[in-house]
Amino acid sequence: MDINFNHEYMTVGFSPIYMSRNRVRSWDEVSYTIQAGGRHAPMHPQAPKMQLVKQNVRIFVPDQESLYRRLSVRECARIQTFPDNFIFYYKNVSAGYKMIGNAVPVRIANILAKKIWDDLSGLKTTEKLQGKRRQLMSNAIENSVIDVM
Repeated sequence: MDINFNHEYMTVGFSPIYMSRNRVRSWDEVSYTIQAGGRHAPMHPQAPKMQLVKQNVRIFVPDQESLYRRLSVRECARIQTFPDNFIFYYKNVSAGYKMIGNAVPVRIANILAKKIWDDLSGLKTTEKLQGKRRQLMSNAIENSVIDVM
């Protein structure tokens, strides 16, 4: 398997709305939300925090612009807890971001699925126990009636 799948990132410009907020998180901070559009992907943590010029206007730190890039499709997939061997097939990089941004993070889906399974399994056990109890009660009543006669 080619280990270079999904490492591309969006290289189009940055809108004024995007540049209105700091989009850089440090390595030890929780990521910004992974949205379904590559234009909104968070910046890679190698870059310094964006510089505030005035309210709702930020710039990249001068002379360090080369450090700013969006997270790649693979990096976004890692934040969404997809395993590295999971390959996303798409025709353009925007579609890759869209798939990942619209996905439920794998670990959350796994936790929810286990909880649902446990609850349903418990329900089946409870129903079985209730059925067994009804059967025992019915048998006890029949035995009582027979004993009384």
